[in-house]
Amino acid sequence: MKFLEVLNLSYNNIVGEIPQRNQADSFLNDSYMGNLGLCGVPLSVKCREKHDDQPSPPSQTLWREDKFGFSWEAVDIGYGCGMVLGVVMVNFVFLIGKPALLVRMFGG
Repeated sequence: MKFLEVLNLSYNNIVGEIPQRNQADSFLNDSYMGNLGLCGVPLSVKCREKHDDQPSPPSQTLWREDKFGFSWEAVDIGYGCGMVLGVVMVNFVFLIGKPALLVRMFGG
């Protein structure tokens, strides 16, 4: 990353220590504004040494994947498959004939 002059990572909920190699430590303090979990050079917030008995700080994000056990991509795929299957089944039922339960409920 020797070719970047400006990098703005503000308000991205980034957590951890800023890497000390390449160009990550050469950007201005404003480049990392709003990331409360960041520490290290060039920020004024120093990083604490990690010990095994200290838990890591919680992430700033509100909806985390580990909270629900699956990602939103899985929900989207399931929703899409369910919609397609539902439309196909409804068309299949009405192509075969009038479903008796619906005829009794709504007349017809």
